[in-house]
Amino acid sequence: RYLFAILCKIVICFNHPFIIMLEVSLFILLSAKFIFRYTHPMKM
Repeated sequence: RYLFAILCKIVICFNHPFIIMLEVSLFILLSAKFIFRYTHPMKM
C-alpha cells in the first residue's frame, strides 16, 4: 500500500513539484513524530 502511495506521489511530483514538496515535507514531519513517540514514549 505505502509503496503504491509513494509511486503515486512520485507521479504527481512530475505534474506538481511544489505540491509534492509540501507532501514530502509533511510526510517526513509525521514520520519523525512517530519515530520520536516510539523512541520516547513518555514524552508528548
